[in-house]
Amino acid sequence: MSNKKKILLVEDDVLIAVSQKQQLETYNYEIKTVTSGEKAISYIEEQRDIDLILMDINLGKGLDGTETAEIILNDHDIPILFLSSHSDKETVEKTEKITSYGYVVKGCNMTILDASIKMAFKLFDALQKKKKHEEDLKDTLEATTDGIWSWDFTTNILNFSPKYYTMLGYKPDEFPANFDSWKSLIHPDDLEGALAVATEYLKAKPDSYENRFRMKTKSGEYKWISARARVVKRDEKGNAEYMIGNHEDITEQKIYQESLENIKWLLESPAPLDEDYKPHYGDVTSLNHDGIIKKYVDHHTLALIVNDFMHLVGTSCAIYEKNGDYAFGIFSSGWCRTMDSASFELCETENLEEALNCGKWLCHESCWTDASKISISKAQAIEIQCNGGINIYTIPIIVDGEPIGSINFGYG
Repeated sequence: MSNKKKILLVEDDVLIAVSQKQQLETYNYEIKTVTSGEKAISYIEEQRDIDLILMDINLGKGLDGTETAEIILNDHDIPILFLSSHSDKETVEKTEKITSYGYVVKGCNMTILDASIKMAFKLFDALQKKKKHEEDLKDTLEATTDGIWSWDFTTNILNFSPKYYTMLGYKPDEFPANFDSWKSLIHPDDLEGALAVATEYLKAKPDSYENRFRMKTKSGEYKWISARARVVKRDEKGNAEYMIGNHEDITEQKIYQESLENIKWLLESPAPLDEDYKPHYGDVTSLNHDGIIKKYVDHHTLALIVNDFMHLVGTSCAIYEKNGDYAFGIFSSGWCRTMDSASFELCETENLEEALNCGKWLCHESCWTDASKISISKAQAIEIQCNGGINIYTIPIIVDGEPIGSINFGYG
């Protein structure tokens, strides 16, 4: 197989074509000739093995060289070097609008023509590499879920990748790629902090940049964004010239993080359980005389039942008989003790039975009336928020298919 570059010479003057073909073949090129634009188009369509076209501009009747070149370049990526006996400004500008591979005056020294051909090949190779690089970069940008952005500090021009827009629900280029667009999408609560980080960075422009904020989507919702970037080009004085960064959607991570914060208390060691604490008003279980639970399960066993949970949350627990009598009760946290004691004072009586029935003992009303009583009547677990602000989870105690009481726990 020949390693010679194959050139199509488009020249309507047969004698000139023969002469140039012979001379170019001495420079180790394989030359094919046609005499019109129409024939050149047909040859390229049929052969598709041409490496470069030498195109005379004036081809007589029919298509001229520039018209022929435009038609060929619509479907083929091939270097075209124009030849013409005219060197006026209008002709040169006309060729420059079509292709960037050059213009050579007909009749010039063959060495100059050879050099122009070689330069055209080098330019074509460089453009092909650039095109391949751009295609690879485009594939990379399309493959990543991140939005990519770049900032040319020398021109103050920003560029946003298509994913930068689509990750927020916008169409590519739906809003201008500039600092004001970025700023307008930041959540109002995050704007001051995000601007502070960005402004501080722009003062010195160190190698790396990191920021976190919420950005508004087209639907009006907000997504948490992690922004990272690096300076990839500096001038000889060390001044930043070009930066590339990414926007990563971390909304799900933030949701998980907030969920973990909500149960952080589960992972912390509570204060030791104080089973010896006795409220100043006395022991409400003393009013329970005939309850099934208290009769058949002693206080120590009931304490063991609630022990693990109380050591975990350190709040409160109560076990009720079906009629509302207390079989067991304990307040571990200072908050629960304070609320219980304060709401008991609202009853304006020292008589426990009167206090339990007055409707003003808020902690009792939450635990029994609003939670356990309903749980027993429905024979199902329920969850409420008590008057003290914590949550109460209540489970009925079922024996032989019938509820005989309930147990509730405070948490949160």
